[in-house]
Amino acid sequence: MIPISDFFLHVYPDVVGCPEAYIKDAIRASVIEFCDKSMAYEQVYVCSDLEKGQSKYALNYISSDLTIAQPLTVIIANCGDDSVEKEQVYKVLTKTNEQDLDTLSPDWRLQEAEVPSHYFFEMPNVIRLVERPTQSIANGLHIRVAARPSRTADTLPTFLYNEWLDTIVDGALYRLHSMSGKSWARPEMVNYYLRRFRAGISRAKSKFYKSHVVQSKGILPVVTLGEMRPFNQRQAASNSLRTWFV
Repeated sequence: MIPISDFFLHVYPDVVGCPEAYIKDAIRASVIEFCDKSMAYEQVYVCSDLEKGQSKYALNYISSDLTIAQPLTVIIANCGDDSVEKEQVYKVLTKTNEQDLDTLSPDWRLQEAEVPSHYFFEMPNVIRLVERPTQSIANGLHIRVAARPSRTADTLPTFLYNEWLDTIVDGALYRLHSMSGKSWARPEMVNYYLRRFRAGISRAKSKFYKSHVVQSKGILPVVTLGEMRPFNQRQAASNSLRTWFV
């Protein structure tokens, strides 16, 4: 992670006289939009145990600098042979929805399996696994997500500076030049920077999808660590998933 101020010198020369606070807000907003639309900041969380008979898991994200833009994939790890000679086995679950399940397999709520095959989000922060697992697997439940900075973030992912600096700067500048009546704003430049910003997002999104196709053919890399707790209706409001980003 790097401070937002590292982006500052790349923005300020085009908006001389603009207050630092405005530039900081524009950079942060640019990064959030970039991450939301491109899904470029992909993370895999190692979660807590997959618990026998437990099909619901609550996800409440708390982080000072980063949050979740979109959950992408639910993964069951360590679901192969227990032999130490065997490679770690990952099973990527298939996303579904309650309506399709009710139509195609009306008894899905009663079904069990050693390892679930499908999942859906019962609520925005609750994963439901289909079928109920009949075994417990230590550190068995993973989730791959597209992440983004929070709206109060003071630091940003380093790869955005190294790989997407020009695009982030373009996104900040189109915002700053859109501020009507400001001495630094040049409205005639808004469309120029906006086109460049959108083109950068398009390139990042294409790179994400190409990477996803390659990744899906092998074992997904684990890049960060978090925790997940089984869902409890009474404690959903207080239970939280605390995540640490690297």
